[in-house]
Amino acid sequence: MEAVRASAAWVASRSSHVKVDMLEVEKVVDKIQGNVPKVEWDFEGIHYFDDGPLTVQYLFVLDALNFCFWPDKDLSYDHLASGLKLALEKDKTALDADRLQSYTGPQLRQLLNWPRPLPIEEERVRLLHEVGMELERSFGGEAANLVKSAGNSAATLIELITRHFPGFRDHSLYKGHQVFLYKRAQIFVADLWGAFKGQNYGEFHDIKSITIFADYIVPAVLRELGILKYGSNLSCSIDSSSEIVPGSEEEVEIRACSVYAVEKMRELINKKFGKQLLSIDIDLWLWSCGVQNMAFCDELNDALGVVRVRAKALDTFGSCSRCFGPGLARGVSDSAVSGRPRAQRSQTAQQGAEKLADGCRAASEAKPACTEHHATAARFYRFSLILPA
Repeated sequence: MEAVRASAAWVASRSSHVKVDMLEVEKVVDKIQGNVPKVEWDFEGIHYFDDGPLTVQYLFVLDALNFCFWPDKDLSYDHLASGLKLALEKDKTALDADRLQSYTGPQLRQLLNWPRPLPIEEERVRLLHEVGMELERSFGGEAANLVKSAGNSAATLIELITRHFPGFRDHSLYKGHQVFLYKRAQIFVADLWGAFKGQNYGEFHDIKSITIFADYIVPAVLRELGILKYGSNLSCSIDSSSEIVPGSEEEVEIRACSVYAVEKMRELINKKFGKQLLSIDIDLWLWSCGVQNMAFCDELNDALGVVRVRAKALDTFGSCSRCFGPGLARGVSDSAVSGRPRAQRSQTAQQGAEKLADGCRAASEAKPACTEHHATAARFYRFSLILPA
């Protein structure tokens, strides 16, 4: 989306709280030699897919609700994706347009098999109603018809979504200038493209127009890589787990500068190595590194791929922001994301994973509210050691 690229560049050129370090962008690009590991769309196996219109309906509802999980430490995107998947497997009409218009908060919880009120539950219910009503009014009740009406154009589909569904209008006002980020609308396009492997409902002749999706995971990874530099006040806010106010200059700069940084990374990879990468591919790589508590890929590290590992890369929007403290550990990334076969695990890698687990426990003791995040990291690394080659 050119509107998103232009907005990101405009903010980055005027940003006072966040800076993009182009020297670090070049260092990262050189270290990975332009090679971004391919991460499959459903690498976690949590999404519904039947290769037809119901998958499109599922993805549209999923992405309408894909925001703000952090207030409930046990809730994540995985719960939303798998909850809707199980609901459809039990009842194929669960996401029909007329049903979407009638859901209440308790019914949404039941649909997702969630035991307590969801964060911003009223807004989630309102968005379900909005999606159901507008799909029924303008697209025969089916998100598949919305996609068909775009004529295989990602840009047109995003324009249609933001025109018909106000809940997808990801706009902000920054220094008197309107900024467009369109996170969830672009995620929907990317989900279609990934799920259908660029065919059928996922075929877009202009998929290259899509930027990264400015959430809270990718900025955390970019900051860890040294690409994003935060001012002292913002760093203090994030390091103390203070909430970043939605729509504030700080939030807009974090998100916009993340988009700008990855665009510069993509351009540099093309210039130096002649590789035409999609922003989607870079986004999914960075995001998967973050959510899986990975050390960001062997190519990014020095001797033996030793890096700092931090639990749960959540960085803004009042999340468990940089709650690493004593949990800072040193380990070796060793996963499908890094591209290294499991058979090549070394004693160094095992020791690094053990240190991570110990560090995570220490961090949990220091900050009890973050216990589940750190425990998740410890479980992941201990589990990764026993997976078969």
